[in-house]
Amino acid sequence: MEKRAGEQDPEKALRETLNYCALLSTGEDGTRGCFTIATASELLPDDKDIYEKVSYMFSEIKKNLLIIIKQGQEKGIFRLDVKAEIMAESLFIMLEGMRVYGKVKPDFSALKQANEFIMMSVLKMGQTNSSALAGGG
Repeated sequence: MEKRAGEQDPEKALRETLNYCALLSTGEDGTRGCFTIATASELLPDDKDIYEKVSYMFSEIKKNLLIIIKQGQEKGIFRLDVKAEIMAESLFIMLEGMRVYGKVKPDFSALKQANEFIMMSVLKMGQTNSSALAGGG
């Protein structure tokens, strides 16, 4: 994600991040789940060492999402009426929830449609590609 955040167009970086998470959340990878989330669910909030490690992992993901969002706002691609921090936090929550959802073997195409909805909520008006939600993408 860090490489995407630093090198790609913000819209492409966010789409690839969302779709990569959808891929990790389906099939065999999805049923195995995410080690960080499993650790957080089992050992937090009582284990201080685990808390620090999980907090670091989560903060790095949010940091890269924030970079992507801020770059998109600066380039006029992403909406400006919502703070970048709020959008990054919301995206983070959605991505981590997707990893948990992967335990029940969701359909990849359904996750991609959900990702397109997320993109539509982040993109500046007039920049959306709603054909994917209407079944065309």
